[in-house]
Amino acid sequence: MTAHRSMGYAPPATILGVGARIVFVMLAWAAVVYLLMAAVDYAHQYHEFMKKQRMSIDEVRREYKDNEERTPPLVGRNPCPAWRGCSLTLV
Repeated sequence: MTAHRSMGYAPPATILGVGARIVFVMLAWAAVVYLLMAAVDYAHQYHEFMKKQRMSIDEVRREYKDNEERTPPLVGRNPCPAWRGCSLTLV
């Protein structure tokens, strides 16, 4: 048995242990790499989505103009009109 060890041979249990350790380490590093790639991809996708959701200057102007035309001014409007029958008491 000493001749086999001097030539670089090891018992099967040792070979399986070393092989399992190598496979485990490789899978762990692959998981770390995949997690890093997923984090970078998530950040990139989020950035691109938020960039698409922004309004252009023309869209902002158009929406402001449309809202300005539709909403009547609130200045001078009675918050409780007489036809509703509500009464306001100021303290």
